Amino acid sequence: MSHVKWTEEEDKTIIEMVQVDDRGFVINALEVSEKIGRSKKGTQTRIKELRAQGKLARPYYDDILFPVRKSYSKQEDKFIKNAYLSGATYQEIADALGRSFRAIQLRISRLRKKEEFSYHREPWSKKEKEELLENVRFDRFGYVANVDELARIIGRPKREVGRKISVMRKSGDIGVMPDRTTCSLNARKALREANDYHYSLAILYKGAKKEPTPVTASEGKSITN
Repeated sequence: MSHVKWTEEEDKTIIEMVQVDDRGFVINALEVSEKIGRSKKGTQTRIKELRAQGKLARPYYDDILFPVRKSYSKQEDKFIKNAYLSGATYQEIADALGRSFRAIQLRISRLRKKEEFSYHREPWSKKEKEELLENVRFDRFGYVANVDELARIIGRPKREVGRKISVMRKSGDIGVMPDRTTCSLNARKALREANDYHYSLAILYKGAKKEPTPVTASEGKSITN
């Protein structure tokens, strides 16, 4: 029925039934499509047409706090693919593109479903496993302390190194287990550095806003004399 011309009755039903959030985005397209017997995609397209005709209000895009993100460009998708396959984390990719962690996570999932790229893992060789066991270091809580170094020595992305360590722990090849009741020293260091950074910013801001120290009459005379 997607190619059948839209009737006035259908348009009227859409206009009467459609519900939007506080920014004007439709939240019940599926319900409306089921009511009129059309596909959800077709109904969404018709809603756009009715908005273009001025029969439905347009959504509000200019929200400073929660801006609507544009679709991903080919350059962004290429960057995401290369960065991910090189071992970059979701957060590192998100920071580079100015997107949220969740947005990058969803984008990678969609790209993989579209077969834009796949993540084939080559079997680990005996030599790679030996290099891992010889060079892996743990902090006092049992967390790996040198993932970056291991990735460089073995020539594998950090993500693969982390997965392999997890597998080798389960198989008993690595007996050191992390204490899940606490966090790693690397995480503690990063948190401490972040706290120090924000504290220094607060001090600078406080200093910039500091009022001049009042001078008493007697002190004022001694200064001028």
